[in-house]
Amino acid sequence: MMKEMVTSRATRQNTKQRHGVALTLLAGASLLAFASGSLAQSACGAGQTTADFAYTGATQTFTVPNGVTQVSLQALGGQGGTGVGAQGGVGGLGALASGTLAVTAGDVLTIAVGGQANAFNGGGAGGTNNAAAAGGGASDVRVAPGAVGNRVLTAGGGGGGGAMGAGSDTGTQPAPTPGGAGGAGGAGGGGAGGAGANVATNGGNAGGGQGGTSGAGGAAGAGCAGFLGSPGTAAGVGGSGAGGVFGSRTGSAGGGGGGVVLGGGGGGGSAGTTGCSGNSVGAGGGGAGGTSGAAGALAGFASSNGVRAGNGMVRICYAAAAPAAATPVPTLSQWSLALLSLLAAGAVGLHARRSRRR
Repeated sequence: MMKEMVTSRATRQNTKQRHGVALTLLAGASLLAFASGSLAQSACGAGQTTADFAYTGATQTFTVPNGVTQVSLQALGGQGGTGVGAQGGVGGLGALASGTLAVTAGDVLTIAVGGQANAFNGGGAGGTNNAAAAGGGASDVRVAPGAVGNRVLTAGGGGGGGAMGAGSDTGTQPAPTPGGAGGAGGAGGGGAGGAGANVATNGGNAGGGQGGTSGAGGAAGAGCAGFLGSPGTAAGVGGSGAGGVFGSRTGSAGGGGGGVVLGGGGGGGSAGTTGCSGNSVGAGGGGAGGTSGAAGALAGFASSNGVRAGNGMVRICYAAAAPAAATPVPTLSQWSLALLSLLAAGAVGLHARRSRRR
């Protein structure tokens, strides 16, 4: 008896330990998913069907099923890339945008999903010297005929990070100077994309790109004339980051993120500095994030800045049409059955009396 009690207690203790380990692993996985940005995509409602679209580098299509009159849309822009070097600037996170759209069965929606540090759908290129990072592409949903001008929902991409400066070499200065850290890319989203981070050097700032605003592309970051990034365009394309100057030791600037057609992508950061000196040791400024927005018949638009890590994504939620109600089949009540029985009995009796008379 005592042996059985000890064995039972040991079994319960082992079960508790296993449950504790499982809960710890589950919590760790949840935190990891949150940190990676995967929880930024909301689940569809109860009873709704989910259609997810990942980054492919090309447009995709969705045909509205029979009986569907409204779809809920969620778009997430791509993250900017991280600049080269141990202290390369981190890419800005992509935006989240959402809303609902009235549709008709057979309508074709065009989907464009931005990638991380990718030129597809608006990500600006990073400077080539010491490889600054490109901006992330915007993600959007379009109505027919599916051109950029037919966007109804857009989530901006994050700006690319600037590359780390290599530092001075001993041939130009008495002692080598460490290179500066690359500027971080701005977050995508909102009425204006986030600005890229400036990088301070001994000659001034290598300026990060400015976020695009409604109807205008973001300006290039401040810096030495002749060594600036390009501004974002009003077509939603992020500006390119400035290339490194004065040889191979300067960090290039990050590219701007893609944005909505009426709120251009962020300008590329500048590799030159405002004082036009110290350029050989300065790192590149970060590119700015692209803007989010809505157009056309989209209702309930909402946007959050800087929530998506990695490639972008688009999710469509819709409720399937309810099955047609079955036509009720008439049933006979007990009274009806009784009446039919009486009529049948009467008919049998009448037949019998006529037979006897013959």
